[in-house]
Amino acid sequence: MALLPPAGLGGPTGTERCSPDCQTCRHLRAALLGSLDHHALSDLTEAAVAERAGVSEGAFRDHFGSVADCFLAAYEKISDEVLVRFALALEWPDHWHDRMEAAFVSIVDTYASVTGGRSVYIEACMSGDHRVRRHRASVRAWLAGRLHESHDSDALIEKPDGYFEVLCGAVSLTIQEEFIAGAAVHHVRDRVREAASVFEPAPA
Repeated sequence: MALLPPAGLGGPTGTERCSPDCQTCRHLRAALLGSLDHHALSDLTEAAVAERAGVSEGAFRDHFGSVADCFLAAYEKISDEVLVRFALALEWPDHWHDRMEAAFVSIVDTYASVTGGRSVYIEACMSGDHRVRRHRASVRAWLAGRLHESHDSDALIEKPDGYFEVLCGAVSLTIQEEFIAGAAVHHVRDRVREAASVFEPAPA
């Protein structure tokens, strides 16, 4: 089973005007993430992000076309880590239910471990930017596909079409609600397990 996401899903989308590994790009993404802990994305300006990153506003424009571009690049970077951790959890030699739970919990842990990560998740869920919405839909479809593959490989009872997409949607909504509420990470993990168990009860 392939570990990494399909080509293009986690790769560059043109939001950065140089290599994503460029030091200035990294500083700008980190500055935006740090700012999201205190400000809504709609309140951020290129000048504010640039100042926090320790670069000029002109340098910001040399690397990103807008704050929205910088946000999308940061969101994509975190998504890449989510995909890898999710796939790794599904590779564990445990019962499928345990692997499924671990995979969903890994999403919570990934976002919670990044400065501004919770805010990125909330902003992405509520975004009207078609690029963010498209990327979010692609990530969810990929996660659902990996769950489906993992489930089928264990020769479990076949699920109806769209089942794993609905499961991922329910868990995503739970994470969003708990992040908005400012819940502690351990509580978010528990709520995610509860949401998943509605679809996939723990084996007796």
